[in-house]
Amino acid sequence: MNSKNLSLPEDFVVVLSIFILALIFILNNFPLLFQQKLFAPYEFLVLFFFVIFVSTFIVFLLYLYPRLNKSNSNVSYSLLENDLALLKSDSKKYFLQLFRLEYSDFDRLNQFNQFFDFLYKSGISMKLIADIYSQPNNHRNFEILILAYEEIQGDIKQEYIPIIKEKFNSFLIASKAYSNFISLTRLEGSSLLSSLNLYFLSKKETTNHNLEEQKNLGKVLASLFLPSPSADFVNGISIASKRKENLRGVILGKQLYKGEFCGELVLPIDSLFKHSVIVGVTGSGKSTTNKQLLKELNKLGFHFLLFDFHDEYDQEFSIFTSSFVFRFLGETSVDFLSPFEMKDFSNHVSIVTDVFNNVYSFSPSQFFVFRDVLSSELAYSKVNKARPTIKGVVDRLESYEPKSFYENETKFSLLRRLKLLSEGEGNKIFAASNLLKINDFLNKNVILKISDIKDSDLRKLTVSLLLALIYEYRLVNGPDNVGHFISLEEAQNFVPFRNRTDEASIYEKMFFEMRKYKESLILIAQFPSQIYPDLFKSCEVKIVHRLFSAGDAALIEDILGIDKNILEQLKSLPVGRALVFLPSNRSPITVQVNEN
Repeated sequence: MNSKNLSLPEDFVVVLSIFILALIFILNNFPLLFQQKLFAPYEFLVLFFFVIFVSTFIVFLLYLYPRLNKSNSNVSYSLLENDLALLKSDSKKYFLQLFRLEYSDFDRLNQFNQFFDFLYKSGISMKLIADIYSQPNNHRNFEILILAYEEIQGDIKQEYIPIIKEKFNSFLIASKAYSNFISLTRLEGSSLLSSLNLYFLSKKETTNHNLEEQKNLGKVLASLFLPSPSADFVNGISIASKRKENLRGVILGKQLYKGEFCGELVLPIDSLFKHSVIVGVTGSGKSTTNKQLLKELNKLGFHFLLFDFHDEYDQEFSIFTSSFVFRFLGETSVDFLSPFEMKDFSNHVSIVTDVFNNVYSFSPSQFFVFRDVLSSELAYSKVNKARPTIKGVVDRLESYEPKSFYENETKFSLLRRLKLLSEGEGNKIFAASNLLKINDFLNKNVILKISDIKDSDLRKLTVSLLLALIYEYRLVNGPDNVGHFISLEEAQNFVPFRNRTDEASIYEKMFFEMRKYKESLILIAQFPSQIYPDLFKSCEVKIVHRLFSAGDAALIEDILGIDKNILEQLKSLPVGRALVFLPSNRSPITVQVNEN
């Protein structure tokens, strides 16, 4: 049975003794004071309570206040043995050892991550924090510091030390059993102490003079709190990247391990540049996750274009991200036919025709006729320095001379569809007098209220044209210097699941090429199985909220590369919680997404 020895500081004992003696003196002399009427009873009570107040105040100043306002002066670490340190405070004690690994092969970094997985599955019970960072003079060389720590309950006894050292030594043995390339060095003496400064030394004590003085004493003032992990998290092992000064990232939320929060998860920008996908059933937290990503990207200076299908991004979000909200109410529209300056419009005709064909499923003859009248409208506008319009395309189609009965049927079936674009709701989207160019959507944060459009075909056509024109703009003008993000809800309508033998759509081609131009997509859908598998797998960041496997469990397991146990876990995730899949991790990371 554990027991704790209660020991009171000397200053508290002195103050308490004075207080008790004063109280005894007053109580013993109370009858005499009252009989001699030196004090009236009321005045005596006032004096009595005044003494209590002053004494209590002194006790607070000398004892309670320093402990309520804890400072690093009560937390320190020192060497117990040459390779073993002790961190202690008023309430906690930890044994510490540090290991170092240096390497220059980036592929081995991923192998090292797998090593943590090996430790976990081998049943080695250890508390580890691994800090990976690039060396100052050569960013291709990496170094890992691994802090092993164990908390001690009660007093420190000499017989504990060999037991703890044997436990730490099991880590070294496991590293040799796992792979020859993992060659760990156990830090000793001054190297151990100076490296511990990276973890525990508070900022206000980091002056060189103070640090050297503490080193000479063999005892360094420390902060009790372990550093928050800020990158990968593998099976309870935190891999922090806070000292990678050249690495920027997006804070997604707090990592969890066995139900406990254990630091923030930071998604590397380099991974987000290679496309992301967010999936989960309705109400699982997809929009909250998307908002968190976009807010963080905005903080880092990146612009985004957000397609809001369900009117879920309110005024507060637009103000926070300084976003321009574009509504399809007839006052302003997008210049779809002449979105930017171009020397040759033949490629533009091909792209726009492909988009219309994808939305309306043209027959071969409809495809040919539409391409012909679109080319005529653009050629006429270029010669006469006029602006091409959808109405102009419709007018040219009406005057188109069919060469056969079949062509006549083609003409009128096309007219029935295209007239909807120059009348009613289509007129608000395509025929407003105030037109915006594609560049207007790329040089700022923009929220497109697709929820204003009620017709499903018009919705798909509008979004498809914008995506295609952004792609074309990048082909003509080159990549964005900084990087730009596109957040696309209802992604299954644009890159749906298909068999590999089916022909790829224009959207898939755009998706795979966009990243070359630093145009990055954030795809949002309900299920992984709704999206073309090769495309889903190619997204470097996968954020998966709660899923119900509607008969496609095997497909989901294949797409995500998970087993049935993780799939069962996905079925019971609470709102706002997700599993994050990153290429550097064999296992998914559990995270509670930030809501603010």
